[in-house]
Amino acid sequence: MPDPIYAICEYIRDDPTIQALPLVNDPFPVELPTSVDVQMPAKMVVVKPHGGPEDPAPLQINYTRIQVQCFAETAHLAYVVDWTVFLVLKDLAHVVRAGTYIHNCIRMSGPTPFRDPELQWPYSLSTWRLMASDLAA
Repeated sequence: MPDPIYAICEYIRDDPTIQALPLVNDPFPVELPTSVDVQMPAKMVVVKPHGGPEDPAPLQINYTRIQVQCFAETAHLAYVVDWTVFLVLKDLAHVVRAGTYIHNCIRMSGPTPFRDPELQWPYSLSTWRLMASDLAA
């Protein structure tokens, strides 16, 4: 079964420009694990479903909205991580990762700077529309 969230995490992780960043761990799907949570704030990418209206697709294609949270030690560094992820995702076209065929990824909004309300960790938030096949690759 195709998993677009996991596939996009693999795609981000495998890119050489992302590998050049001193990320603490590979991009995480959905949320930070507790073992990493104690290391924050540090450079980190989290990809999670975003929701929104469903896009009608006459073919076996899935439009998934995702949000990409880029954490770092400062708001500026969070923006730098976000910009690097943007450069990787904007050029994504027709790749297979984790058994999922990804057609493209389009930024819908962002980057928007935020701080975690409880712990004050800076992060940058962007939302994307990911187009992937409903069929396993």
